[in-house]
Amino acid sequence: QGAPMEGKLLLGIIVLSLMTIIYSYVVYKCLRVKAWPSCEGVILKSEVGLGISGPKTEGYFPSIEYEYLVNGNKHLSTKVFAVDRSGSEKWAKNIVNQFPLGKCTLYYNRKDNSESVLINHVSKFFLLAGLVFVGPWWGIITDLMAA
Repeated sequence: QGAPMEGKLLLGIIVLSLMTIIYSYVVYKCLRVKAWPSCEGVILKSEVGLGISGPKTEGYFPSIEYEYLVNGNKHLSTKVFAVDRSGSEKWAKNIVNQFPLGKCTLYYNRKDNSESVLINHVSKFFLLAGLVFVGPWWGIITDLMAA
């Protein structure tokens, strides 16, 4: 009976490791944009989009297009967040309402001026959601180790 338990423990460790790596990468992408400089841009399109956000799950997202000028070069982007995401229609409308057509402030990557975002902060909810996502796997592994 030790072998099946060891297999479950190994699987739990592998799953936890993969989830932690993915979550850490997402947090890294979100936090690195905080250091990006800002510039002025122009919102060209701002509407709520509807698309697939998971296995057969429709989700709403802010579909925003903007342009900006850095070092004399014009750039066009649709990135709102460091990591693409979707949610409820109300959530997407709230984001879209923050970016009406016209002037805006955006944040761009100094090393690659074509990379930019409109929102450069990470919500506490997003960080806590990751802990809730990864946390239960720690419990499963410790339970398996104790068995």
